[in-house]
Amino acid sequence: MLPAITALFFFLFPLFFLPVTPDSYEYNKMFLLALFILLALFSVGLNILKSKKITIFGSNFATPLFLLAGIVTISTLFQSPNIVVALTTPMATATIVGGFLLYLFLVSSIDEGTKPKLFTILVFDAVLISIYTILMYTGIFTKSQFTPAGTLIPTLEFLATVGIFLLSEIISKLMYSLKNSETATVYTKIARSEKHDGKKNKALEESDETSYNGLDYLRGNLTQLNLMGLSLLIIVFTVIFLLTHLFTDQKAVSLPYDFGWMIFLETMKNVRTLFLGIGPSNFMTAFSLGRSLLFNQTPNWNIIFTSSSSFLLTLATESGILAGLLYIFISLKAVSLLFHPDKDGKNATTPGNISYLVSLIFILTLQILFPSGMSVFILTMILLAFVAKNEKLAEIDLSGIGIKGITLFILLPTAAIIAIVGYFGTRAYIGEVYFKRSLDALVNNNGSDAFNSQADAIKYNPYVDRYHVAFSQTNLAIANSLSAKKSLTDQDKQQIPKLVQQSIDQGRIAISLYQTNLVDWNNMANIYGSLINYAKDSDKWAESTYQQIFQLDPFNPLSRLELGGIYLNLGDLQSAENLFRQAIQLKPDLANSHYNLAIALSDEKKYNDSYQELQTAMSLVTPNSDDAKKIEAQIKLLPASVASQSAIPQTNSQNPETLQQAGSPSSNLQPTVQPLPKITP
Repeated sequence: MLPAITALFFFLFPLFFLPVTPDSYEYNKMFLLALFILLALFSVGLNILKSKKITIFGSNFATPLFLLAGIVTISTLFQSPNIVVALTTPMATATIVGGFLLYLFLVSSIDEGTKPKLFTILVFDAVLISIYTILMYTGIFTKSQFTPAGTLIPTLEFLATVGIFLLSEIISKLMYSLKNSETATVYTKIARSEKHDGKKNKALEESDETSYNGLDYLRGNLTQLNLMGLSLLIIVFTVIFLLTHLFTDQKAVSLPYDFGWMIFLETMKNVRTLFLGIGPSNFMTAFSLGRSLLFNQTPNWNIIFTSSSSFLLTLATESGILAGLLYIFISLKAVSLLFHPDKDGKNATTPGNISYLVSLIFILTLQILFPSGMSVFILTMILLAFVAKNEKLAEIDLSGIGIKGITLFILLPTAAIIAIVGYFGTRAYIGEVYFKRSLDALVNNNGSDAFNSQADAIKYNPYVDRYHVAFSQTNLAIANSLSAKKSLTDQDKQQIPKLVQQSIDQGRIAISLYQTNLVDWNNMANIYGSLINYAKDSDKWAESTYQQIFQLDPFNPLSRLELGGIYLNLGDLQSAENLFRQAIQLKPDLANSHYNLAIALSDEKKYNDSYQELQTAMSLVTPNSDDAKKIEAQIKLLPASVASQSAIPQTNSQNPETLQQAGSPSSNLQPTVQPLPKITP
């Protein structure tokens, strides 16, 4: 039964996705891996009960993978702001530990004869993904940034690795055939030159045997070689196709390498983060604290990255330098297998293993240079297991302790682990399903269903901060919707303050669950900002929240722009001016900052300075655009002596944006609504 489940897992993991969770691809592949590991654990427990013995295997990658999983786990316990998020985020703690357990299971259960059959399944998957990708770009399927294997970069990495395997396998088989055919020719010449007494001599016997192993081997595998060649052509065509799109119309958004290295080096300045990193799934914190002012001059300056430039850099930043060095050690160890001899003095890379080894080195290198994904990571663990030298270290006989002893000391702990992981994993998955339903309801403008689904998601997994953030926003949106009604019922008047209070409470809970998450702090700031005119002291709490955001994200001009807008609306013109000027210092080419500074200066009656800022703003927007018209309208509000100055230069903007007065109330709450009760955060 287990071999069939293993084959099913090999078939499913590159293709598996379910549109029932917000992340349809990576999240579901992670839970597929977890499910397979639990089934494997159950199978191992039953096998121990049946055989009454424990066999301990050793392999050349077991120790470094064990250390890597251990370091990531320790980093999770001591560094992650939210352990549950680290355990339920793809490519974080659960993935690394699950990959190590997958490696152990495959090393101990897969024999040499089974490996080619299992990898043939992966080749079949790669061909299916290739065909799907081609059909997607030809318009038969909807064009998307995703394939069944994940986003385009992991898809490309998966297909390229399988393609390298096929190319290596074809070359190995041809060279094997050619080498043995040449050897057979040599043996034949030797045999014919020797005199013998009618009996076939040794050289002639060698000639016959080697000839069969050469040309006859090639003839016997011709169909297989043809299929491999056809598969390789399909995969290579798709790889070229994907590369073309990734370099043209579908460029991947990733953190530039120089900033990835800069952020990693920042974590090395502290001893704790040097060895344990910033915490798995917490790269966003390292990014906001470690990026330099130069990042604001890049095209993606307003994006908060949740992973680094490559899998290796993400691993080293989140889990520490030791985790990164272990990954490099594993890669170098794989390369050394190309030249490391066996005990018999033969090369470790036999014709059957060379293709796995070349593919392994290739995929490890890809993850050093580029981001990774679940399909790529699982394939890496499979290749590590396939090339590993496995040997039996010891065998523990359990017949002396009997069935009860085995059940008590082996099966019960195993069952407890399966039950605990299964229970909490199921609750986490159900929480994601409900959260996806809430997002779908919001798309369909169904606030009631969104509210109920988010409440259910929190019930199943109350430790995920993004559930509480979404729930806080939904509560505030419903309150806004009710307050916008022309006539309010008594129930509406009672419900609005409750919804507002619940919005604030949920925002606070999100921050308490993940104290370094900028998204959570920005959400709280927006809530307070929208309630300034309706809840006492909201302005003070908004200011306090933004001060925390400044500490977590010191080089982001947008937070200064937002708080400056709040001061502008409150009439604190000097504070608004100072913050707008800070935003300009952080990013001089941000038109919104100059536009809002001009408004503040105009309100301060500094009309000449306001005009100069409007000039600068105009030079940063597209000529004759709506933004340009807004600036022209603002100029007309200036005194005639100022507005009649020389024409404003207009330059096509490289980063067009929508101008708006920062801090303008986004809430629909009307002053005529029954006053909100005093809210004391």
